[in-house]
Amino acid sequence: MEIKSLLFIVYIGLFTQKAIAQTPAIDSLQQLVSRENNPEKKVFLLYEIVNLQSEQDTGIAYHTLRAARTMAKDTRYLQAFDPFYEAQIIWMSDSAKTKQLYQQAIELLKDYKTPKALQITARAWHNYGIFLQVSGRQDEFTNILLNKVIPAFKQIDDRVSVASAYNAVGTVYSNKEDYQTALTYFKQAIEYVQGNEASIKRSMVLADANISSARCVFYLNKDLPEMYTYLERSRPYLEQVGDPVYYADYYVNLGRYYEAQAKYEQALSQFDKGLDYAEKSPTTVIFKVMLTYEKANVLMQLKQYNEARAILDHLLAKNASDFTLDNRAKTLQLRAEIEAGMGNYAAAYQSLKLGGEMSDSLHKLQEKAKITEIKLKYNDSEQENKILKLENVNRRNHFFMMLIGLFLYLSGIIFYIFLRHRKKRNLQQLKLLASEKEIEVKNALIYGEEQERKRLARELHDGLGGTFAGIKLKLEIAVKKMDIHDISTCVGLLDNAINEFRHTTHRLVPEHLRNKGLENNVKDFCDSFRASGIEFRFYFKGLNLLHSDEKELIIFRIIQELVTNAVKHSKAQHILLNCILENRLLLLTVEDDGIGFDPVIEKKGMGLQNIKSRINMLNGTMHIDSEKDKGTVINIEIAL
Repeated sequence: MEIKSLLFIVYIGLFTQKAIAQTPAIDSLQQLVSRENNPEKKVFLLYEIVNLQSEQDTGIAYHTLRAARTMAKDTRYLQAFDPFYEAQIIWMSDSAKTKQLYQQAIELLKDYKTPKALQITARAWHNYGIFLQVSGRQDEFTNILLNKVIPAFKQIDDRVSVASAYNAVGTVYSNKEDYQTALTYFKQAIEYVQGNEASIKRSMVLADANISSARCVFYLNKDLPEMYTYLERSRPYLEQVGDPVYYADYYVNLGRYYEAQAKYEQALSQFDKGLDYAEKSPTTVIFKVMLTYEKANVLMQLKQYNEARAILDHLLAKNASDFTLDNRAKTLQLRAEIEAGMGNYAAAYQSLKLGGEMSDSLHKLQEKAKITEIKLKYNDSEQENKILKLENVNRRNHFFMMLIGLFLYLSGIIFYIFLRHRKKRNLQQLKLLASEKEIEVKNALIYGEEQERKRLARELHDGLGGTFAGIKLKLEIAVKKMDIHDISTCVGLLDNAINEFRHTTHRLVPEHLRNKGLENNVKDFCDSFRASGIEFRFYFKGLNLLHSDEKELIIFRIIQELVTNAVKHSKAQHILLNCILENRLLLLTVEDDGIGFDPVIEKKGMGLQNIKSRINMLNGTMHIDSEKDKGTVINIEIAL
């Protein structure tokens, strides 16, 4: 269960809190306006007052903006800032017009290179990008930050704003679970303001960057000492900011630090502290959800099942808008684990079913049973109402209706018992099918291994066998003639033979597959093609959850075949390999930018047939998307 960036989650909350503290600043600026004689400086002072008043009273802000417009009406440069400040007034009430005004400000200011123009341009781009980010257009937002916002702030040497933008970029990558890239940008944010003088905004940036870095380190490699170092570095900045939202995020991660070490009592203490801070601000709903989830998880580890279940029940009763469907599903899954720990397997099954873990057939059976029970109760209620209405009219009709109600009730019970019996029978059949499928996979694996041995023998005989025979003959002649040039040629041939031998051995299962894991061995195999000039990019997730040597072997063979085909035939410059295991579903993608091919024509080739047969062993599916000169994308899904 994860959250979005502090910079975006607390944006509205900070807006509200800042509004309370703006009155003294507004008074000071108004005094400066009354004493200022320079028209340009006076207009900019009025603009700043508009910016502060927009967080308190939009009516008053518009009144001040009209005064600024009157003074700036004869100056094109000053008028160029007007759309930005109007957008600041209405951005919470009219998103479409707000975005239009930000774009208008950017267009009007593009010809001016003054520090003020560059600052407002950067802020307009940033605020416009926030609307894209909220609507899910993360890549566009990242592009704006890197190519518009950061360069503009760098031109005016606003290092704190640059660091804040780097934090935002890191957050986008963190949300996409690219924690290595995210960590790079968080580190840049920290380094960029390390030497700056203290300020609240600097402390906010450093607190967010250090806490976010700790979270990335945790998800990357669980390097707990490094994670703790980042959290400790954030402490002084948290105290300077003093915002409950930052403290809530801090204690979420500190609790995870102790939880990863199985120090559950200490973890529980941190989550409770975080919840105390979360109660102090209306903008910490997402942290309340996260801290509650983490607390329940720790209580489960401590076998305090009743308290953990009560916490999750309260959490699940919240409004759906408080947390995402994905987080709700994970919460249901945790509840199922708690119920299973208590021995309540029926309740655990219900939680899994609600979370989408059970098959469609079982889900439908449960839904039918539930609907039948509801109908039965409804019919009973209707019959009772009718009896009450007719009781004073006809005793005989009353007795007749009671008989009907009893009949319906008994019929419902019989039907319910029938459904329960049918469900048990279906579960037994599913277990039997699973056992048979496992036997089929093992048999297919044995057959596949035998075929692999035969193929390897042919490759060694036809490839290296002939090569070594030729080297031997050439070396004998060279020795007789004492020809140094021919001997050097033989050495070159031996190098080629060694390279071919290494390439052949990489097609085998690596000797340490079990110890090094599937991910490292795939990387080692791809590294053997380094001389081809192809650049490989990898993304792996959850492969440590694959606890079957047989299935790991088949998946490794599939990846070998796909990568080998791409290297030999595609003429690609880049190959992207994604391998993700989540919720017992393996998603494998191999994408290249090569010459492509027609899948209809090539589908009968031995390479694709071998891959398909291995996928069939695991009851998976494969989809090929390729055209001539447009590269190839192969997607494989396997339910494990």
